[in-house]
This record gives sequence, structure tokens and C-alpha cells, in this order.
Amino acid sequence: MPDLRSVDLTQVRGFNLGGFCLRPFAGDEIMVVRVEGPPGALAPEHSHPHEQLSTILQGRVRFRLGDEVVELSAGEALHIPSGAPHEAFVLEETVFFDIFHPVREEFLDRQVP
Repeated sequence: MPDLRSVDLTQVRGFNLGGFCLRPFAGDEIMVVRVEGPPGALAPEHSHPHEQLSTILQGRVRFRLGDEVVELSAGEALHIPSGAPHEAFVLEETVFFDIFHPVREEFLDRQVP
């Protein structure tokens, strides 16, 4: 029987990327990343082979996916398909979760020991 693992995502060791603090936690094939960002933080356009779901816990974030732009607030979520170019810009102090499949190993490698 597999072991149950739980964490307090506010206490997980994180790393900084583009003005954001990322706190990743992974299972075998899926991961969640607590993302904390001040107003003006930008994840410039990028893409990755991972499918992504983002859900806002507090604040507001503007996402751009191709030519589409959407602003999300607390309680709202977004799906980003694998390989789709996208960016995120923080409009208000924010906390959101990014969920990735498969696991983004490079995020785990960047965690501060």
C-alpha cells in the first residue's frame, strides 16, 4: 500500500523565478506548485510539454494564451494545453496553484536544499 504524503504548501522550500516564489510538491506523475507573486510579476511567454491547470486562490492574474487574454480572480481556473505558448502577469498580490502533468522535474531540481 502506498504511503500517504502531506505537506503545508506555505512551508515547502521554494525558489524564485521571474518575480514569483514557486513552492513545488510532486507525486509520481502529477505536481502542484504554490505560486506567490507581487503586482507586476511576469512569467514571459513560454511553453512546455506539460499540461497545466491554474487556479487562483487570491488576487488577480492576466493570462495570455496565443491571442486570447483572460483575467482570473479568486476561485477561477484556467487550462493550458501541452505545448501552448502562454504568459502570466500579476495585477494584484496573488497566490495561485499550478498543477502539471507530468511532473516538472526542473522545478524539483531548483528547490533550495
